[in-house]
Amino acid sequence: VPVPPAPPAQPFPAQPAEPDTARITLRHPDREADNDGTLGLSVEPGQRDRVMALVRNQSGIVDNYDLRVEGMPQDWWSIYPGTVYLVPFGTGGTYEQEVEIHIHPPRSPEAVAKLWELEVVAHSKAQGRTASSAPMGLVIEPYTETATTIRPQRAKGRRKAHYDVAVQNKANAPVLVALEGEDTDDELDFGFNRPPHEIPPGKTVESGMQVRPPKQIWIGRATERRFTIATLTGEKAFCRATAKAWSRSLTSARISPSAAWIE
Repeated sequence: VPVPPAPPAQPFPAQPAEPDTARITLRHPDREADNDGTLGLSVEPGQRDRVMALVRNQSGIVDNYDLRVEGMPQDWWSIYPGTVYLVPFGTGGTYEQEVEIHIHPPRSPEAVAKLWELEVVAHSKAQGRTASSAPMGLVIEPYTETATTIRPQRAKGRRKAHYDVAVQNKANAPVLVALEGEDTDDELDFGFNRPPHEIPPGKTVESGMQVRPPKQIWIGRATERRFTIATLTGEKAFCRATAKAWSRSLTSARISPSAAWIE
């Protein structure tokens, strides 16, 4: 007699989510709260902005709530006060309190220019769990900052001299970079083995550079010639990337350390 197949296992019923025992309402300091949407904030790295958070105790017991912001490093935000003591809603006493949340991302590549999806969380000390949370959208704005170095600082050559130019992107967003050289007498010719290029945040890109004198000098005393390297970004770099010939204009250029070349 064939054995009938075992009946399929019945899944355990899902446990109902625990109801929030508190409520968090966010608003801008100079506006009323918008209960229908997610609060949005925009801040420049290295600067500070703030939002207000109203915390209400909706449980039936007296409770302390520790507040925090989730979704970005802890040292990028501050809350004043960080803990609130509230009696139950509808009873005599303080059942709700507004706190200040300060947002202060650093001026560094780690503060990536993008939309950060955050949550403001209230943790119940009495119940040992999250009592409530509220979403918040933070846009960290981009900024531009580069650092350019030249190796070696001095080089010799009668026909040409070779250098390595390193450009570090110290900003929080990709940056398009073009290099350009200039000497006081406008006599030297500069050549780079890398065209205008985009550098990711926190990264460094190197380019070889050749510097040629106005004419070859086979004999005679050495002559010292000084020059500077300009690091072009933004619209200037874009124009260099799309132009057929390089311009010698250094308008709005960021001047990097100078180097010397001996012929």
